Amino acid sequence: MSMKRLIPYISEAIQYTINQNANLIEIYFSESISNNQLEIVIKNNGKNIETSDTEKSEKLQKEQTINSNALKNEAEKIGGDFSMMSAAEHGTILTAKFKLSHLKSTQLEMAIKTIIHLVIQHLNLNIIFTYMNEKGEYMMQSNDIKSVLDDMPIDNNKIEDLVTKLVMENINTYCK
Repeated sequence: MSMKRLIPYISEAIQYTINQNANLIEIYFSESISNNQLEIVIKNNGKNIETSDTEKSEKLQKEQTINSNALKNEAEKIGGDFSMMSAAEHGTILTAKFKLSHLKSTQLEMAIKTIIHLVIQHLNLNIIFTYMNEKGEYMMQSNDIKSVLDDMPIDNNKIEDLVTKLVMENINTYCK
């Protein structure tokens, strides 16, 4: 079992927060080498998925529960944990914890690339990604990327590759 299997769930968790009418999404990767732990926190200021259709609302709630349970099960298989707290009008906080010894650096990099992909695809939202460890901290804001890209088309893979490369270089500069 590896984090590679968890990346689609992490991606889905971020997509879930995007669908909650949020205008601010914060994503934290906190790596503690001394505690052998990686904690990923995804939080938003969304109002939760609202619908006046009771059947649709129940279906969305059921899907959320199934996805949460699946992520918790996958996290536990690699010595981790997952939790979700959600309150109407206050948003949602998703927290996943993993033992670093169960992860390869390439898997962590792949997870960060997934985050960057989602940020690039949703520049209309204010998304803040923070990576931190005992050696330092790096923060990227989608608003900064948006202002640099200006009117440049973002559907170009080269733009995403460039942003990914810059983020990884900054993480390595400030946090390694």
